Amino acid sequence: MAALNFKEMSIIFISKFKPPKLEVRDIVYIGMLMALSFIISKFSINTQFISISPAFIITAIIGISYGPVWGASVAGISDILFTFINGQMYYPGFTISAILTGFLYGMFLYKNKNVKFLHVLICQLIIVICVYTILNTMWLTLFYNIPWKTIIVARIIKQFVATPIQIAIIFLILKSKNFNKIILKK
Repeated sequence: MAALNFKEMSIIFISKFKPPKLEVRDIVYIGMLMALSFIISKFSINTQFISISPAFIITAIIGISYGPVWGASVAGISDILFTFINGQMYYPGFTISAILTGFLYGMFLYKNKNVKFLHVLICQLIIVICVYTILNTMWLTLFYNIPWKTIIVARIIKQFVATPIQIAIIFLILKSKNFNKIILKK
């Protein structure tokens, strides 16, 4: 198998940034996924500094289905809407984290019909390390005005437990024949 040259690699990379045109069906589908995300986020386990939520599944599905631009946009809009709907204090740092998460799912997993476990692993590890552990911990320390050291250990332990589960769920969804038939048939 011949290696890709720079021109071919750049075309593949740039094509990920071109958002697909949304039809009415797509807008309805995204709206339903946002509503589903809101509903399943109610099944979260929340403490002041740690949140375990199945809502990452919806962010991943939108990124996989519509790419990094729509993944980031929908994640950002959802974060803002859900914050106000739940009556919580809004903090823009968490919106930045949500946008980055949607973007990264789309960047790594969009238009990737033969997704490998390694793609999901790398994508989730980048999200966990850069967004969940570093950025979100920084936002929490700024928002609550507490030292980084007081919450980082608990957050790292949470990531060690949650990350393998998240990787397995995303990989199983991507390998599901029904998901590929219904979602990726565009």
